[in-house]
Amino acid sequence: MRVFLEELNELARQYAGRVQFTFVYILEAHATDEWPIASINDQLPQHKSLRDRMEAASLFQQSYPLDPSIELVLDNEENEFNATYPSWPFRYWIVHDGRIVVKAMPENDCATLKQLRQFLASI
Repeated sequence: MRVFLEELNELARQYAGRVQFTFVYILEAHATDEWPIASINDQLPQHKSLRDRMEAASLFQQSYPLDPSIELVLDNEENEFNATYPSWPFRYWIVHDGRIVVKAMPENDCATLKQLRQFLASI
């Protein structure tokens, strides 16, 4: 995760003023009360309220700081963003001119920014 976010921060700095990066904080992928993984130390229970999600996003920001140009927003309590744009286990979306042009998928069970880099090079 750390390497991925370092690359994302680098791209956000490189394209600042030309591209808006928005990070949407959704459900916990491996919540302690739903699908815990013993090897992950910083797991949280699933959010029961927007306040829980805000606290989790704050902890995330402390552990994995995003570049200040990246907007951090929260999915709502009904998880409408994730319902509309299924983003689990890990996805990112590129919206250009009001249309989704890329729905990135993990490669070999790893998050990659290859599709984002390719898209950014084309604009």
